Amino acid sequence: MIRASAGTSIPGGARRGWAAGAAWLTGPPGWLRLTRRSTRRPSTPAPTTCRPQRFLLAVSIAATACAVYWGSLGYPYLLDDIPAVVDNEAAHWPPDLRKVFGSNYWGNREGYESLTIYRPLATLSFALADGAHGPEDGPSWGNRARGGAAFQRAVNIGLHAGCSVLVFLIALAAFRRKTDVPGTGRIEWAAFLAGLLFAVHPVHTEAVIGVVSRAELLAAFFVLLGALIWMSSPATRPGTWARGGGGVLAFALATLSKESGFTALGVYVVIDAARALAGRAGNSHRTPPSPSMGGGENLAQPSPARREGRAVSGTAYASMAVLFILYMLLRSHVLSGVLAGNLSPADNPIAAADTLGRVLSPFKVFFWYLRLLAVPVGLTIDYSADHFRVVTNLFDPQALGGLFAMAGLAFAALATIVRDRGVSILLLSFLATYSVVSNIPFLSTVVMAERLVYLPSAFFVAAVVGAGLRWAEAALGRGERGRAVGRETARPEDAGNAAQEQHAGRRALPFLPAAATLAVCAVFGWAAVSRSQDWSSAMSLYSAAVDAAPDSAKSRHLLANELVAEGRIEESLQHYRIAIEHDPTNFVARTNFARALSSLDRFDEALEQLREALTLHPRYRPAFKTVCDIFKRTGRPPAARKYCR
Repeated sequence: MIRASAGTSIPGGARRGWAAGAAWLTGPPGWLRLTRRSTRRPSTPAPTTCRPQRFLLAVSIAATACAVYWGSLGYPYLLDDIPAVVDNEAAHWPPDLRKVFGSNYWGNREGYESLTIYRPLATLSFALADGAHGPEDGPSWGNRARGGAAFQRAVNIGLHAGCSVLVFLIALAAFRRKTDVPGTGRIEWAAFLAGLLFAVHPVHTEAVIGVVSRAELLAAFFVLLGALIWMSSPATRPGTWARGGGGVLAFALATLSKESGFTALGVYVVIDAARALAGRAGNSHRTPPSPSMGGGENLAQPSPARREGRAVSGTAYASMAVLFILYMLLRSHVLSGVLAGNLSPADNPIAAADTLGRVLSPFKVFFWYLRLLAVPVGLTIDYSADHFRVVTNLFDPQALGGLFAMAGLAFAALATIVRDRGVSILLLSFLATYSVVSNIPFLSTVVMAERLVYLPSAFFVAAVVGAGLRWAEAALGRGERGRAVGRETARPEDAGNAAQEQHAGRRALPFLPAAATLAVCAVFGWAAVSRSQDWSSAMSLYSAAVDAAPDSAKSRHLLANELVAEGRIEESLQHYRIAIEHDPTNFVARTNFARALSSLDRFDEALEQLREALTLHPRYRPAFKTVCDIFKRTGRPPAARKYCR
């Protein structure tokens, strides 16, 4: 069982349940003890409780997460919010469960029947939020879109706050060690920094503000909740059936929220494997006591509690395997494909890469993700072709950097699994949750996106803070040992202060690392607020995307469409030309370019673009309709009838 403070332990048995968990988080009054001067002898540290402090720190993290994105409530629906929420009948109140569980994420709308995205729990949450929001004046969703978007986005912000608190609680469980000085509050403050850093990180802006990213938030919430349940209740204790049931339920809900939710199973395996390896290493350094001498249990014969823990774990893993098989059967019945379906080289250029690019480009993606997590500069909604270029050189520095970074993190996690099991679990969980978006086992629909790293970043941030905590503790330990050696040769009357100074040094979280982390949180919070302002309108969002990726055909196309919608047609033509120059096979961009040209009565240029579009896609209906409209406007009815059919 993971120790919370002196005389206090995290409840994990079925008899205590969720009520006991809430009591552990809040606890009795007395949080001011952390600030009082201890009146006890330094040799016997005061058993200061940190329970209520945890509650206040958790509330502070949640409030900060909400404050960073509170200004985005008035923003409209953008990008995929329209097809997934506004135009999706399954996302409206009252919820039709047959449509929710029997259609893809965009409700099997016309033209998107082949979409291989299945996230029924996220769609159900849209419908429930729609019902909670209630009707507004106006006959259609278009008139109530802004109010509906504010409420849906408020749900996203609440989920983000919940995920941030879960990161704090997971860090508490991971950072705790038996050798910690009880009552110091060092672990609590380190976990607070981890949760705060996750709450304000700018790379999460797309996942929080984009309403369609509800699936990311729900999946992350349930994976983190399952990880907390699995970490806080060791399998070697009696009464662990609640742990197994809670983990299985969290796994099922995460998988129904988003496909990547099944990585909860990988996190559970990491936790159990780390415990087993650490336990074996610990037992190898101890002589097993003899039961006949009254020295304890025989390690060769597992105790009833250990046997019950193994039975619970085995039953839980078997249940999750069955649930995953049922989920895949349901998914294959609803969708036209089980995995990603047809991949567009424009969205994931690795799909069209040669063998070298297919092997090394995923490590370049990993390098880019690490750069965004460490220095979140140049954030954008577009990492498509011409912005992210596949690897063509065996010695590409970014690809090699990503390869060495991934291997180094895996090696560090395995090397420290005995000495620091908590940080090792966090690093391995980061790699496990990242694997499904890494493009290594299989290709994703997009090569990379900031929203995809939302869940992996939770474990990464906690691991970085945990590693920093261990480094600071080691530095303090070296300083204390050096001072102790110096006192041995000093005056005898100075030796009496050794225990008191050593205890005072071990009580507080080191000032410089803590201050540096808080400064980083402040900078990241300011950057997140600034980045969220880009989402205030479609024009500002697409303009920011073009600034970040000027060679991206996708960003240019989106900005040109928005300029046309605002009546700035002349300005849009340049962006259409650049988009087609970088992606000549984009028949949609050519059709929209033709519409803009025809509105300026430049019919010959428009028809030329339409011919190219119909050559690329002979059955593209919007292109036929545009040709029909041009022939009608130019007084050629016979030709118009041919295309208007």
